[in-house]
Order: sequence, then C-alpha cells, then structure tokens
Amino acid sequence: MAKVGLRTYKTQQLKDGRWLARFSLGGQVHGSTARSEAEAEARRDDLIRKMMAGHSIQALPVRNTRTVSWLCNLFLHAISAEPGPGVQRFGETPLKPGSVGAYVSILRRHCDARPYPMGGGSATEAGRRFGALPVAEVKPRDVQRLLDDMKANGYAVGTRSKLYTTLKQVFRYGIQIEWIKATDDGYRTAVEAVSPPKGSGTPRAFLTAPEARVLLDTAAASGNRWADAVEILVRTGLRRSELLGLTWSTVQLDEDGSGGWLTVSAGLQRQAERLGRPSKLVLGTVKSTSSRRPVRLTVESVQALVRQCERQQREQGAAGERWTGRDAGTDEMPIFATRFGGWSETTVFNEGFRAIADAAGFPKLTIHGCRHTFVSILADQMLRETGTINWEQLAYMAGHSDSRVTRRVYAHLDQAAVDVVRREAWTQAGSVRV
Repeated sequence: MAKVGLRTYKTQQLKDGRWLARFSLGGQVHGSTARSEAEAEARRDDLIRKMMAGHSIQALPVRNTRTVSWLCNLFLHAISAEPGPGVQRFGETPLKPGSVGAYVSILRRHCDARPYPMGGGSATEAGRRFGALPVAEVKPRDVQRLLDDMKANGYAVGTRSKLYTTLKQVFRYGIQIEWIKATDDGYRTAVEAVSPPKGSGTPRAFLTAPEARVLLDTAAASGNRWADAVEILVRTGLRRSELLGLTWSTVQLDEDGSGGWLTVSAGLQRQAERLGRPSKLVLGTVKSTSSRRPVRLTVESVQALVRQCERQQREQGAAGERWTGRDAGTDEMPIFATRFGGWSETTVFNEGFRAIADAAGFPKLTIHGCRHTFVSILADQMLRETGTINWEQLAYMAGHSDSRVTRRVYAHLDQAAVDVVRREAWTQAGSVRV
C-alpha cells in the first residue's frame, strides 16, 4: 500500500461512551475504538505500526480522503520544509514559509484544503464543492465551473490565473503519488485541458467609509484576538509587515489621551536559512525610504492599542512559564505578538483577518485592500472638506515615494462627490470677464 500522508487526529468520545482514535494513511482514514481513551490510542498506534510495516490489517474505515481537498493538503506538506512522515517531496527545493503561505491562502479558499495547519481563512461554497470531489474523477468541466464561479463572484483574472497555475502543480503531484492517472487526450491532467483564464486586471477590492464601519463593528463584536489589529490597519493604512513589526516603543500618546503617533521605521520579515540554520522572523527594513514616517493616531486607534495592551497582559498571565517575550506592554515587545510573546507569523494574521472580513460580508477584501481603503476614504474626506486633494500630503501619509502611485492606484474616489465639488468650484469662479 502507498505509505503517504500519515496523520493522527484528536481522540473523540462517541455517543455510546466508547472512544474513537483515528488516523489517515495512504489516502484512507481508519480508526480504532475502545472503552477508554488510552486504550483506543494504544490500539491506533499498534495499527499504524503494523500497516506501516506492510501487514494486511482490517482497520475500521472511516471515510475515503482521496479528494481534491486532501490532495491539496498533501501538496502543501510536500512543498514545505518538513513534509511529514511518508509524504513524498514535490520539487527539489522546499519553499520558504512565506511562499508556502501564499499557496495555503488560495488553496484553502478555493479548494477547501482544511487539514493543512496554517492560515488561509474559510473556503467559498464553490471551493467546498470542488474540494469534496474524488480527485481521480475530476473532469475539465469541474475545473472550468470553479473558474467561472470565481469570475461570476468578481474575483480578478490574476487570482483566477494563480489558482489555475497552482492546481496544475497540485494535479501533477497527484500523478507523482499515483492518485491520478495521466489522461490519453494529449493533456496530463484535467486542469491542463482547460484554457487559462484571460482578461484585463480588475481594481483591488476596497471599502467605502460606511463599509469600513461595518468591518470595524464586526471585528469589535467578534472576540477575535486580531480585531484591534484590523482597527489599526484600516485607520492608519499600514502595510502588513509594518503592522506586525510594531513594538510598544513606537507609540507616543498625547497627554490628554485624544490621540498620538506611531513611528514606522521597520517591518517584520522572515530571514532566509543560513548555514543550515532554520529561518526566523526578524525586524528588517521598511519597503522604501519614504516608508519611514510618523502616523497619526485617532482616539479610536488609541483605544484599540489600550485594549491590545490589556489583552497582552492577560495572555502573559495565562502563558506563565511558556511566555517567551519581555513583559507585556514594555518598549521592545511586539504590539501584536503571539499568545506566548513572540513575533506573529503573517499567515496567522491572514487567517484572523480573513475570518473577520468574511463575517462582515467582504470575502474579496485583502489586508492590502485596507491600504486602498485608507487612501480612498482620506482622499474623499479631503475633497469634501477642502474642495481639493493634497496628493503630496496623502502620499506622505501612506508612505509612497511618488504621489502618482497614490492617485492612480490607491485612490478610488466617489465620482459623484468629485462632480459636485467641480460644479461648486465652477460656480464660485463665475464666468470669464474681459
């Protein structure tokens, strides 16, 4: 039998009082039952040893897992630094965690690759349907239906192309581990029999001011530990690396508590492996010189930081000896640290943000889309209050070196408001007198 993808699951108690200990091997989930939890796990471990040794064992079959979702899960392990026992490597070189995270995000979203233990958010309805298909029975029409559904729901051609390219690799891995047989019609897999998505790019998703209010209200009510991070993200326009690289030393509050400042001077990065040592998260440089900037904090942002400091103190108390950082709220501590005081992985923040955005009804909003939201709302407010937009000032606030990027890429203005301001300006100017 194929010794691929050994995985054990948390032992569960059944309705009749017995315990079920499950494991998967070779694309099939098996289980052993007993009257006690320890006995069930002992039987499971004994079955694993015998099946890995090649013995023919009558284990309790739970369900067939040779689905698209499970193949995506194996693929993600196969490209990572630590594939796991029995998982065949895909490609000669393992990918860095950040690169694996990009694959996780799109496969979890559109193929329901839930078993992989990294972030990525919840799957779409079409993604769950596609992920549940037996991988050996996937037809080109199934792949085309998934891509068409994404297009109908407003996903950009870039996102659809990325999924298409990723699925080609996933299904080629399916051939490698003999879950899929190469087709005889000139294409290796069902994915390759489908034409790549075509079309012009679409603007990145952003929120209007009322929509942003919905997002922040949803975050506050969610109880999600990343709710205050989303609040800061929307109100400051920080990049993800800048947000996760903030320490308490970068915060300066006004004496009356009405506001304050953040100093952006570093970004969280993953340092590549050197001399055989594993990669690690470190504070690195910001994207460009113009990214070094002060950021004004509103009273709402200050309140979010206060809540985050209180949360961090509670988490330090709960972690006890497992706490790896300095005391909560002190200068060199990351503001948005892990539950144990370390730097937070971007993929973990991605998952928290995705859960909040989905709950708010904005499935296509990304973390970077919050920068577009910040610039667009601020430009709209400038236009309404002053009748003009100071693009140089707005570029400085966003950390852009060129105001043309701010104006052409990030500012999605309310055209009705622009037309009103233009008409008012024309009326005030009057007619030309000669």
